[in-house]
Amino acid sequence: MLMKVFKHGIGRGEKVIGYVTDSNVEKRKHSPPKILRGDPDQVKRLIDTTSRKWRYTSGVLSWAPEDNVTPEKEKELMDSFEQHAFAGIEPDQYSILWVRHSHTTHHELHFVIPRTELRSDKALNPCPPGWDKQYNPWCELWNRRNNWARPDELKRTRLVSPGASIGSYCDSTAAEIRTSLTESLMQGVEAGLIKNRTDIITALKQVGFTVPRRGKDYLTIEIPSDSQTALQKKKKTNTPKRSSLCKIMERRKTAD
Repeated sequence: MLMKVFKHGIGRGEKVIGYVTDSNVEKRKHSPPKILRGDPDQVKRLIDTTSRKWRYTSGVLSWAPEDNVTPEKEKELMDSFEQHAFAGIEPDQYSILWVRHSHTTHHELHFVIPRTELRSDKALNPCPPGWDKQYNPWCELWNRRNNWARPDELKRTRLVSPGASIGSYCDSTAAEIRTSLTESLMQGVEAGLIKNRTDIITALKQVGFTVPRRGKDYLTIEIPSDSQTALQKKKKTNTPKRSSLCKIMERRKTAD
């Protein structure tokens, strides 16, 4: 299990509540979000009525695809999280919304917390700067108790599962391949699996792509099929329309 706190928090409640609960998003229709705890309308009102700049905190608990998270375990986890996040205050002093997302290949629990202590109307920040020092030990405890995958173990795994292959891409359009590759590589960067140019090339080769050309600021990717498709994502300087792959390259933590 991995915990992430998003950088958002100054907008109105409609946007963040819509993001976690909207079942009309195309990729969610087969498995819509499920509200597990909390009142979306109440949370939205609390976010919108505060006059403070920072209105809410939102984040997610995310598991590896192989982790088993039962409804009973979800309840235990939510209870434990709230006891940890709101230590020293009573349940009627805070509000929190929990929403399960299951449309991806892994289990996610999203949370939205209005940054208001309900009795006094004073500011409440359950995840202040440096929040990871407070929550990482809590995550580690739950991971070890339940034999869930740990973030430090993810660095020793491959970005792409062994079952993935070039065959899944051959019938796709160039645009679909670009989108799929970009999403996979971005996930790898965020998870710490991709740190440099070499990691990108390794990840591409794992699913069967070849990289015949490696320019200073671009990679050419080829799909070995009857009608070869070459996808070249090249950085264009002094223009806002830079490719997603170039953005990934710029975000890498270390250079070759």
